[in-house]
Amino acid sequence: AQQIMKQALLMRYSLIPFWYTLHHQATMQSRTILQSLFAEYLDDENTFSIDQQFLVGRALLVSPNLLPQSDVVHAYIPKDVWYEFPSGVKLNSVGQFVDLHAPITKLNVHVRGGFIIPMQIPGDNLVLGRGNPFTLLVAQSDAGTASGNLFWDDGDSIGIVVQFFFPSYL
Repeated sequence: AQQIMKQALLMRYSLIPFWYTLHHQATMQSRTILQSLFAEYLDDENTFSIDQQFLVGRALLVSPNLLPQSDVVHAYIPKDVWYEFPSGVKLNSVGQFVDLHAPITKLNVHVRGGFIIPMQIPGDNLVLGRGNPFTLLVAQSDAGTASGNLFWDDGDSIGIVVQFFFPSYL
C-alpha cells in the first residue's frame, strides 16, 4: 500500500508546475482547475452524463477506478488526440467508450494532444524540489503542434508566466 501511495504522490508532485499554472490561470482569468468532460466537449452528447471522469485543466483526462474489487474502468475517451500518461502511447480508440485496465496500482491519466505540460522532478518537499530540473511533456495534436504555459513561482520573487509553442515542421 505504501508503494502505491508513493507512486501516486510522485506523479502528483511531478505535476506541481502544471498545478501552479492552473491555479494562476484560475486566479487571473477565472478559469477552472478541474472540470467535467461536458464543460469541454459541449457538442458531444456522450459527455452529458459522465460523472466519474474529469479533466485537470484542459489537458489531462483522469478516469479513476471507483468500484471496489474491480480492475476495469468503463471510460469515455472524447474525440481528440490522447496519449497515455506517462508512457506516451497514443490511443487509437477515441470518441467512444472503452474498458481501461485499472488495478489498484494504476491511475488512468491521459494527456490531450496539442498541449505542453510543464513538469519537475519532485524533491523531498516543495521547497527542496524548486531547485530540481524541469521537463516539458509535449503532446502533439494531429497537426503536429502543441502549446502550453508555465507560471514560475520560486518562492521569493513575483511569479513569471512563460508560454511554450511547439510548431509543426511537416
